[in-house]
Parts: sequence; C-alpha cells; structure tokens
Amino acid sequence: LIREKPNYPNEIFPESRDLLRKLRAAHKVIALITSTNTRSLTVDFSHNAIESDTFDHVFTIDDCEYRKPDKRVFDPLLSHGYSPEEVVYIGDAASDFFAARNSGFDFIGIGSGLLSVVDFSQLDGWNASGAHAVASIAELNAQVQ
Repeated sequence: LIREKPNYPNEIFPESRDLLRKLRAAHKVIALITSTNTRSLTVDFSHNAIESDTFDHVFTIDDCEYRKPDKRVFDPLLSHGYSPEEVVYIGDAASDFFAARNSGFDFIGIGSGLLSVVDFSQLDGWNASGAHAVASIAELNAQVQ
C-alpha cells in the first residue's frame, strides 16, 4: 500500500486510500505488517495523511523478532485470536507470498511492487497455493465489492 522509495518518507499508492475505504465499509479487519520500524512508519503516516484509525492493527519490525518469509512474523496478529482462514494477506514480494503460504493464509500479490504478475506465477508452490496476483492496487480495488 506504501511505495518504498530511496528517499524518505515513503509515498502511499493513490489507489490504496480507496481500497482501504472499501475494506473498512465492508467491516473487514485491516492490519498492517511491515518491516519498517515504528518511528519511520509514524513519519510515513504523517506525510501521507494516514489516520491512526485506518488500521485495526499495526505491527512493525519493533513488534516481532522474525522477518518474512518466516511465518512467525504473523505471531503478533494471530495473538489477537484470528485464524489463518480469516486472513487474506496482500503483498508485493516473494517473501510475502512464502510467509502467507506457510501460515495458511490466502494471498494476493500486487504486481506493481517488487514482482510482476508473471514473476509471482513462477514462484515455487504458486500454482498449488490458490494465490492470486493482480497487476496493480487499482486492479485489486476494482475487484473488491
């Protein structure tokens, strides 16, 4: 949802705001799990005018000693009582896919990040996982009811 760039702070993908609004309107629980530290994420949120109540849960690198693709990166989320069947993880990297798959989560790959839709489809275990990839957040946004 946030475009990482070499210069700090990061910029939000414009379509992310609409997607987050749709998910909130559908009463979905929205969590952010990031390898960014809390201090940097606070600056990103401020720079992008992201309200604190946009997400129900935010977990940064400060909340977990594990990193993707280790499935334990999701332990802080799961400690709130969510089951893997309730989670759809959206990511833009191979490590996102492997962490989600190893946790039993459904996964949607965003091709506007580190990998393309074709790159995702070539990952080990992709075809058997039931995962889905879209070319952009705008494409995903169009598919969300």
